[in-house]
Amino acid sequence: MSSIKKGIVNSWVMLVSTVVTIILIFLQRSYFVNSLGETALGLNSLFNSILSAISIADVGLDTVLLFVLIKPLDAKDHFKLYSLVSFIRKLYFSVAGIILIVGICVIPFLSNIINGTHVTPYIILIFLLYLINAVLTYCFAEYRVLLNANQQSYVVSIITFLVTSSMTIAQIISLNVFNSFLAFEIIQILATVLMGSLMYLYVSRHIILTKNNDPISTDDKKTILKNGVGGLSNRIGTFVVFGSDSVLLSIFTNLVTVARYSNYMMLVSAVVSIILKALSAMMPSIGHLVIRQNNDEKSNFFEIFNHGIYLASFVVFGFFLFNADYFIAVWLGQQLMFSKLTTLLIAVNMLIRIARLGSLNYIDALGLQWKQRWKPVIEAVLNLTVSIIMLYIFKLGINGILLATLLSNITTVVWMEPKVVFQNGVTLRKQFLYIVIRFVTLTTGTIIYFLMFYQAPHNATILGLLINFLNYALYIVVLVSIEFFTSVHGRLFIKRYIIERNNK
Repeated sequence: MSSIKKGIVNSWVMLVSTVVTIILIFLQRSYFVNSLGETALGLNSLFNSILSAISIADVGLDTVLLFVLIKPLDAKDHFKLYSLVSFIRKLYFSVAGIILIVGICVIPFLSNIINGTHVTPYIILIFLLYLINAVLTYCFAEYRVLLNANQQSYVVSIITFLVTSSMTIAQIISLNVFNSFLAFEIIQILATVLMGSLMYLYVSRHIILTKNNDPISTDDKKTILKNGVGGLSNRIGTFVVFGSDSVLLSIFTNLVTVARYSNYMMLVSAVVSIILKALSAMMPSIGHLVIRQNNDEKSNFFEIFNHGIYLASFVVFGFFLFNADYFIAVWLGQQLMFSKLTTLLIAVNMLIRIARLGSLNYIDALGLQWKQRWKPVIEAVLNLTVSIIMLYIFKLGINGILLATLLSNITTVVWMEPKVVFQNGVTLRKQFLYIVIRFVTLTTGTIIYFLMFYQAPHNATILGLLINFLNYALYIVVLVSIEFFTSVHGRLFIKRYIIERNNK
């Protein structure tokens, strides 16, 4: 099976499993809020954000190590694979130890982070369980990375889907029976152990690793170190821009605001994770493919790939922009909706987050993290500084955080990440600039339409949500179809990947 076909198979398996998992998680969230309340939901979001910050210690190893494993897998060098996997295991165990120590050190400061809520021994116990779960995810991480690098992301997806689905159902039952935050998190820890064990069993039976005592090469160590530094800076930037919001809101507002923000961000995470899963399955295929392409083929494929990403990001943006408030109102109640401006800012930030995935996937697949090591640091410093100014001086609350994210995105990632790709093997051509201009025009027109005509629901119902969804679905589909079929790369995609392949 070709690299592209493997990537497509992996993408579809991951996509379907992710969608079903997300549906179950939304159902779980409903039971969680009804059983434990908004304060507990705020704690859940806050603890996940804190551990995301601590987990920066893994320096984005998944994508860094993926690049190192691709060549020996392609060459079927089982001796080198074993050496690399052994080295990777040691790295992840070191990361787990660092996360455990830093997590324990955070405990005395929880009372300063959680504004307006007394930190009881029970809250500390819950945090420790979250910490244990985060540590355990690194104890089996080398097997996940190996499967992804071997273009077997579908195996990871199937295992994750089965375990996560079972865990979610068990958590819903526990919330109904025990009404306990403690039981909820213990179930998650058991699921993490089960998931890692299943991946270990699959790798031990299906991937040949010839045992030896050879150390990994100096070149591989240098590659891991250099890209690790680039990965670390990227992790810092990503966390500060997307993960620090809950922590800052907890410090400057309260857990209820954190909880309401987390509901919208759960919608964002749901749609972004679907796209991320599909693209992460394609990333090893990009790495295998680019090795064999000449310069023109690289540029063509990069343009077609990004054109598809931009259109996908616009579709998601449009559906979120016009339906998010309706969905929140039906799902959790109208009192939990945000203002029109807040919804727009969340949607625009999500749009940029998805649109940048084309360049990010190339950077990861080609091992270019070192090349952009300073970009995330600049992005993080700018975002954190502006966020604090917006919160502390201007008292803008959630809108201040979202404006800071938007500013840091526009001034850094939207041009720096493509620049790294264009400086390392892909030629910048005017065709790519045309794609960007059309995408910006499409998005700007939709934002103007939203500001002029959209009205938030007053009496939201499931029927109203469905009607609203269908109305705007027609609007979005028409716009995307016009853009796709009138663009050079849209027609090229149809000719090259649909008509010509069907004729073979």
